[in-house]
Amino acid sequence: MKQFTMCVVLGVAMLCGVSTSACAEDSLKAIKERGLIRVANTQSSPPWSYLGEDNNAAGYDVAIAKEVARRLGVPKVEFVADSFKNFVEGLKTDKWLFAFKGVADF
Repeated sequence: MKQFTMCVVLGVAMLCGVSTSACAEDSLKAIKERGLIRVANTQSSPPWSYLGEDNNAAGYDVAIAKEVARRLGVPKVEFVADSFKNFVEGLKTDKWLFAFKGVADF
């Protein structure tokens, strides 16, 4: 579990554009304080990402994002449907923390 958490922290550091632990710690602290991880996905790539029968995001990518949040101690995950072309800009502007693209969207 600690190895998984460290991988997530390193991923957050990469999002900061630097490889320092200070950035990762600050980002992780901000995420925990916010209590929310916002995730972009296409919601059109079953089984990775799709809208379930309850009209909520479902699939493998959704399960992974929820597990990351659980292991980080973040109580809420919000899924934002968007197209792949907007993913990078959304990451750069902190619109969301993660973005998942299913294989079927390539």
